[in-house]
Amino acid sequence: VDGKGIICHFEESVTGEPEWYWFAQKRGTQSYIEIDGTTAEVLLRDLGEYETTPTSVKWYASRSYELDRKSLIYWFVDGNGLWGSARCEIADTWEVLRDSIETFKIRRQQAIDEQAKGNKI
Repeated sequence: VDGKGIICHFEESVTGEPEWYWFAQKRGTQSYIEIDGTTAEVLLRDLGEYETTPTSVKWYASRSYELDRKSLIYWFVDGNGLWGSARCEIADTWEVLRDSIETFKIRRQQAIDEQAKGNKI
């Protein structure tokens, strides 16, 4: 799993943006896009160490996460018992993952810029 990433798509996503995860040195990292005023930024969240079994990858942060290694379906359960799932695809290299993140960051920034067009202040 080390040196691989996943791009996960949720049907109920409000923004249509996937979630991005990278696995390296036995740790998981989530990348996400956040708006700071009028700028779209990519932020990273350390998810700590992950565990592997022959059929899954598991990690724990504010939620319990599990990825089925065959179907690439991702499940999470938070502390309130709320759960969700997504279909994921493999990012074989950091560059593939980074390019996906950058594509969505540009789209988000373009939407912000479009909303701000014509502002007088």
